[in-house]
Amino acid sequence: MYIDRHLTDTLHTLIGQFPSVLLTGARQVGKFTLLKHITGDDYTYITFDDPLMIQQVKTDPRLFLLDHPGELILDEIQLAPELFPYLKMEIDHKGDYGMYLLSGSQAYHLMQHVSESMAGRIAIVNLAGLNLREIHGLTAPGVFVPS
Repeated sequence: MYIDRHLTDTLHTLIGQFPSVLLTGARQVGKFTLLKHITGDDYTYITFDDPLMIQQVKTDPRLFLLDHPGELILDEIQLAPELFPYLKMEIDHKGDYGMYLLSGSQAYHLMQHVSESMAGRIAIVNLAGLNLREIHGLTAPGVFVPS
């Protein structure tokens, strides 16, 4: 069962305003689930939890992007820092909004690479765990009173 997240509208807006969006947060808070939910089948999903994907990026990051054209969700991007300069070049070359949706769980390490390579090309959003309002389907501001 999917639980609507409060960040959904914000992410839709940012995808339409930036070439790349980075969704950070602790492991297992639903980063990929949220990105997949809002994009449907429009994006190709790649996880860097897969050792084969890591090896491809480390061997030739440019070839990796050539092998994966189109809009991408790149999950656990902090495991593939070699990719950032090539993402920047692709963004600068194409200039489209919403090209790359990134997710990662190691905020400090990840932010170092993002700030060095992607300044002005990326929106960064932090996703916390589910809150009571989301769990109970309450999206409007107000006071939650448990039953």
